[in-house]
Amino acid sequence: MKRTALPLILLLALPVILLCAACGGGKPEADVIAVIGERTLRHVDLQAYLSVNLLDDGSAPMSLDEREEIRSRLFDRFVEEQLLLAEAERSGVTVSDEEVATYRAALEQTDGTDPEARKVADRLVHQTLVTQKFSEWFLRQQEEPSVAEIDAYLDEHREELTPQPQVVLRALMLESMEQAERAYQRLKRRSITFNEAVVAYGTTPGQGIPVETPIDQQPEPLRKELERLRIGQTSKPIDLHGNVYLFNLDSRRDPADDPETLRSRAREQLIREQRASRMQDLIELLRAGEHVRIYTENLPFRYREVV
Repeated sequence: MKRTALPLILLLALPVILLCAACGGGKPEADVIAVIGERTLRHVDLQAYLSVNLLDDGSAPMSLDEREEIRSRLFDRFVEEQLLLAEAERSGVTVSDEEVATYRAALEQTDGTDPEARKVADRLVHQTLVTQKFSEWFLRQQEEPSVAEIDAYLDEHREELTPQPQVVLRALMLESMEQAERAYQRLKRRSITFNEAVVAYGTTPGQGIPVETPIDQQPEPLRKELERLRIGQTSKPIDLHGNVYLFNLDSRRDPADDPETLRSRAREQLIREQRASRMQDLIELLRAGEHVRIYTENLPFRYREVV
């Protein structure tokens, strides 16, 4: 895949970044976890970041190694976002207090009456919006992929881009295999409709609601049943993970796979991949140009390298 060039302004900025970087040596203070240019990052900065991005509250069954791995990767992302933030601020990107308030209102964020908590939350939102603005501007500089690039990508990824057949299923969970067999026989004799079976046998909410789903993602017992079922027919009782179900085939849908649809899908996916690659190139460029020092020994957890 062709790697798109970075804007000239970023390449020219590197000497400036290097001259502005904090170059002091010596052992850092115990709570300093990173220095990026003139910005010193401390425990409190990382803790604020983790409080928003770390979903683990300690209740999930997870080993210490797993928790350290998650925190290590979040720390990596934290450093990358700080690199982008420094570049965004150097480029003059600004965000108003009104934008911060609107963003927080959309997220329905509340911090009670604690002024310090609100100050921290506002700072995190401000940094997020500055970084987002810069990233959006940066990615808009990317050239549109050419017809030849799209065609080549489509040829390479045709199988994954071709939409899979879908079915619309309605599921009814029964209390036992015996009850499911009785209900199935009544449905087979047409002495009861599937809607009536849902009313008669359904004991939990959500029974019988139509759900569209790809055929190839279904468990094998259900896939085999779908091979023989016609529209409106109901499967034999199927045991899935200890629960017994009847599945009614509501309809089949074969998504369009015409050339233009596939080409459009290839273009969208190619653009996503190019943008991800372009952003990674930028982060690597900033790592090389910005004076970055990481003090993993000062982290409040054991840092685990990417294997």
